[in-house]
Amino acid sequence: MPDTANTLVETCIQCARHSYQIITDAWAYGSFATFDYFHTQYLFSAATVLAISSSLRSPQSESDNYKFENAVELLRQLERSGSFVAKEFCEHVDAMQSSIAAIDCSFVLGQGVQRPEQNNESEAVAASIGTGLTAGMALAEPSFRDFLAETDLDTQGFDNFVFEDSHVLYWPET
Repeated sequence: MPDTANTLVETCIQCARHSYQIITDAWAYGSFATFDYFHTQYLFSAATVLAISSSLRSPQSESDNYKFENAVELLRQLERSGSFVAKEFCEHVDAMQSSIAAIDCSFVLGQGVQRPEQNNESEAVAASIGTGLTAGMALAEPSFRDFLAETDLDTQGFDNFVFEDSHVLYWPET
């Protein structure tokens, strides 16, 4: 994948980790409203990105998987409390968990997508994640600023990108 795509992926993951932390802190301090749409949506969004991150087999994957499972448990508690939003998101979570199980099974069988080699910059970012990196810091990352400043993004690498199990990324025409 292009370096700009890796930068975008890392930034999204860092922001999801930060959002997860904010939301779980709100839950712990009792300021998370059971029927609040936005907190529940943010929790689901963070869980989605953390689920993807946990499948990447990066150094932080195990931690991201734990955070994903915790976010799912919070969504299920909201669903049991009567939140219709959480009920809808739990249906999507069930589908994600089925997909993750299939990916994990194929990875164990040796058919999974190999983890791409990381460059020194992405390793430094991954190492800094555990040291309190915030979403604002992730967005201020020089490589991400370069990505945002790019006027003509090279997306050709995405158009023909094929996973080993023959799934092709889909970019609809605009």
